[in-house]
Amino acid sequence: ENRFEESFNELGLIYENYFVKKEVIIKNIPIDRLGEPSDISSGCLYLSSNEASFVTGTTLHINGGMSMI
Repeated sequence: ENRFEESFNELGLIYENYFVKKEVIIKNIPIDRLGEPSDISSGCLYLSSNEASFVTGTTLHINGGMSMI
């Protein structure tokens, strides 16, 4: 079984002070941007592809490097 863990992304940010919180969150993401739906779907496509046929029991962290800090 494989799975993925997503982090903050543009679709998941629903706050009263959207732009203020967005700036604070982006400062804490090593690649300096929020994730986009295509970032997450690319990881899902990889895990379901033949290229990942020997990948088992792993978690693909799709979070712009936040799991490194």
